[in-house]
Amino acid sequence: MKIYRASMAKCIIILGVLLLPLLMTSPVAAMTQSNEPDIAKIDAFLRTQMQANHLPGLAYALVHGKQIVQLCGYGIADPTGKPVTPQTPFIVGSVSKSITGLAIMQLVEAHKIVLDDPVQRYLPWFKTSDQEAASRITVRQLLNQTSGLKDDPNGFAGFSDEQELQRYMHSQIVVDRPVGSSFEYTSINYVLLGQIIQVVSGQSYADYVQQHIYKPLEMRHSYADVEQAKKAGLAQGYLWRFGIPLPGPDALLDIPTDVPATATAASAEDIAHYLIANMNEGEYQGRSVLSPAGILSMHTPPKLAHATPYGMGWGVLTVSGVTAIAHNGATYTFGAFMLIVPEKQWGAIILTNANMNVVEADLLPPMIQLLAGQEPTLATTSVGTFYLICDVVLAIAAFFTLLLLVRLPWWHRRLKLKPSLHWWQIVGPWIWECLLPALILVSIPTLLETSWPSLLYQVPELGWSAILIFSLWADLGLLRLALRLLPLMRKRRQQFTGA
Repeated sequence: MKIYRASMAKCIIILGVLLLPLLMTSPVAAMTQSNEPDIAKIDAFLRTQMQANHLPGLAYALVHGKQIVQLCGYGIADPTGKPVTPQTPFIVGSVSKSITGLAIMQLVEAHKIVLDDPVQRYLPWFKTSDQEAASRITVRQLLNQTSGLKDDPNGFAGFSDEQELQRYMHSQIVVDRPVGSSFEYTSINYVLLGQIIQVVSGQSYADYVQQHIYKPLEMRHSYADVEQAKKAGLAQGYLWRFGIPLPGPDALLDIPTDVPATATAASAEDIAHYLIANMNEGEYQGRSVLSPAGILSMHTPPKLAHATPYGMGWGVLTVSGVTAIAHNGATYTFGAFMLIVPEKQWGAIILTNANMNVVEADLLPPMIQLLAGQEPTLATTSVGTFYLICDVVLAIAAFFTLLLLVRLPWWHRRLKLKPSLHWWQIVGPWIWECLLPALILVSIPTLLETSWPSLLYQVPELGWSAILIFSLWADLGLLRLALRLLPLMRKRRQQFTGA
């Protein structure tokens, strides 16, 4: 499952805690065991979460064994009010990696790819700044996310054609750990796998998955070409801006090389077919898309000295004693996650037309518990609450900053009337007028274990607002400090001159 550097929810929580320590979450339901999932309870849970987290539209499917047992769509697919249905195509983000992994394993079983061959056998142009390390990276390591290729902290941007991709690989991509030694999630691995599929099959990525995956699995509303998906009724993606979902563009949808990693489109019904194949040794309706051994390989992480949670386009996680295999996906304006609880033979896919990094932590663990027949452990807060707290905190900070600015002329006139200032009259105000906002700006990325560019990628409206407000606050504090010190400096100069 994708490991995100600084999920949007984490950004919001940390910012809220830093500025106004009022946010706390606690379990509201203890885990209890029952026999089978309660479908009505799952439906009510998702509808409640959709409303609490301001999701414009949501589609989901539940699968048990070889059967789809629930298909639902809620909310709107676009600003016209078109309703979401189980057949509405959504961008599935990094769920695309599982489809790409399946395509690679099909070519392995067709004896066209050898997993432990170096990538350069299929892509001779593949080089990084460390050419010796690049020459040792294998196809298997790309699949397992153990290639050693460094993840881009600002999000892999992708390129419009293979030539741009090659230039970027040669000049920018580095190997930051021993090849094959440990896990590091990066979309670059699966962008390269998409290139291998095209070279080995002699087909475009879109044509290959259409013929060998979508068609046999009867995925009639799935596309590996964003333009085709738009013509077929792709849902409109929404951006969160201060907690309000607004229709917006998604730069990740305009990058053809990124499709194998982040930008295929599918409906909830179609991914349900895909789940059935993964839950039944590669078979759907009597048609096999991969051998049982191949499916098991995709679901199983490699055994390394450093434990890894990632197989081949699937992650493994445990929640409340329940082991699940899953993968999430997020672009700027879409979110998705699919999961399977093998022990119970239950699976689910959830698709939204808003970035679901924000709500994944609130949805995925409870869904695993619900599919296992347990009571979910829920958080008492929601995305709406997070944004409300951040909006209030930023509004308060903006109010004080504006107050400092508006009162500056009046304050300066009063300052001139004071004969002299004591040191505590200078240092005291300096702490909250200048030091405090500076510390806030420095502490946000440190506490998040991320960078400002990454934060601005995840929550740009909050990030830029914080930079603007606290920088202006600190600048005004410096100005007021300078105005307090100026009379003292003049007095010292006069004393020195007189002496």
